[in-house]
Amino acid sequence: MPELPILDNQGRLASAAPIIVATIATYPDDEQARGEYLASLFVQLGGKVNSQEALAVVLGILHEAPSRSELQRQATRATENAWVASMALLIMLGTSIHHPEQRIDASRALWAVSQEYPNEVPSERTRWRIWGRFGRVAHLKLAIDSLLFAHGFSMKNLPPSPIEFLGANFIDYLGRAETICRLALERRFLFHGEVWRAPVGLEIPRVSVSIPAPPESVLAALASYVPAYSRDGIEE
Repeated sequence: MPELPILDNQGRLASAAPIIVATIATYPDDEQARGEYLASLFVQLGGKVNSQEALAVVLGILHEAPSRSELQRQATRATENAWVASMALLIMLGTSIHHPEQRIDASRALWAVSQEYPNEVPSERTRWRIWGRFGRVAHLKLAIDSLLFAHGFSMKNLPPSPIEFLGANFIDYLGRAETICRLALERRFLFHGEVWRAPVGLEIPRVSVSIPAPPESVLAALASYVPAYSRDGIEE
């Protein structure tokens, strides 16, 4: 289980923890891209570098990295892909909780996402690549949505400074992420060895998260699901 590296040398929550989580959610399996994006965000947000050595590391990363505009373009593209995985996880959780009679798994959820958003979701092969890459951090994205909703915001109505908002509510956010993660692990939608989670020693309060029932259109899509490799639409 990869741990979110959000503690300082004294085992306390690092001041940069919110942007560390943001970069991991954007690049869960690309350490170089994650480091470049983290350094860029750190500078943009006026982060304080506590030593000349640390400053040299940050500047060295940015010197070798693409331009800031290109880094932002790449991050935006990655975030758009991550949305497919988080929506699939939300469908799996909502279906399993509110419609336990309905069979649900990643294949069905990704199919339902493609039917619900036909003009926004890529091909089946690409959807599976996205799930393989971003499924392990899908709970982090859903936790953001939950936190925003709890404070009267949404992805279409963000707070003035999203990172500052996340920092001010970071422990609550981690609690929501852990709750969603536990639900997904219990139902075997995610797996312990792959999912990014908070450090074991960090005390995180249990936060109740409301998982909505999937809309009727999603349930209809699930009912119409036909496995890609089946005989006459009948699963082996």
